[in-house]
Amino acid sequence: MPNVKVWADQLSRLVDAAELPSVALQVLPHTAGVHDLMNSHLTLLWQRVGDPVAYVEGNSFGELIDDPDKVLSFRWSYDLVRDAALTPEESTAFIKRLLEECRS
Repeated sequence: MPNVKVWADQLSRLVDAAELPSVALQVLPHTAGVHDLMNSHLTLLWQRVGDPVAYVEGNSFGELIDDPDKVLSFRWSYDLVRDAALTPEESTAFIKRLLEECRS
């Protein structure tokens, strides 16, 4: 069984992070279903000089992608996932509800 205190601490930290001006925390609900970025991590990087790049990482692989068409494809996938997520305000409220459930 998961440690309830650890779970509550993690949720509290997410609520604190969501209040930072440089953070836009969004929860992707299970109802969003299957998406292109499942089972991987994606980092999109915009350079001051040069083209954007993407870093994709998954189970036993990692790849830096600089092909503009591929980077654009990953950006579109990211945009679709972000659009399916709760808004930052809804996400924070959702996490706070989970935290209250965890503490009761």
